[in-house]
Amino acid sequence: MVAALIAPFETAALDLLPATVCAVTPELRIAYVNPAWRAFGLSNGVAALEAIDVGVDVLAVTPEVLRPYYAELFARARQTRTPLEHDYECSSPELHRVFRMRVHPCSSGALVIVHSLLRQEAHPQAPASALADAYRDDRRIVVQCSNCRRVRRPDAHDAATAAWDWVPAFVEHIPPGTSHGICAVCAQYYYSDFLPTR
Repeated sequence: MVAALIAPFETAALDLLPATVCAVTPELRIAYVNPAWRAFGLSNGVAALEAIDVGVDVLAVTPEVLRPYYAELFARARQTRTPLEHDYECSSPELHRVFRMRVHPCSSGALVIVHSLLRQEAHPQAPASALADAYRDDRRIVVQCSNCRRVRRPDAHDAATAAWDWVPAFVEHIPPGTSHGICAVCAQYYYSDFLPTR
């Protein structure tokens, strides 16, 4: 079934790639993941791999603030029948990492999505304090950027002037009461053609 869904791709070849790969059905349910996908999940603290495995709606495991962007990107790839690319940040507590997502439309309506590491280096700045209470807003929520994973300081008057800090401890262990947003820098740099920057 998967072979017909993702033709001309072959799972045996995709299994050998160092890049993380998943294929999604026309309904955007994960139909295939390669070993690198599972290894990346394990190395980045995904305790229950079933949460990002076959059968799962790929948009359901995408931060809510980014779902419209990726839904539109996937629809555009299908409509144009052209591979589309998108760069994004996905850092670990120790490493700043930038990946390129390449979305390949298949004739079945499925998509093969390849995530390749573009850059990886130690974080250039010292980490901010990891005290969750210092980052809670008046609703007691910690807001983490869905893209760069920095944490918003609650003392800003509006989203456009908010400062966002790199807190490695919050990447390793997301504090209870964390919600996801998108910082102004990521909104402008990675999603300017889709998301409002205010």
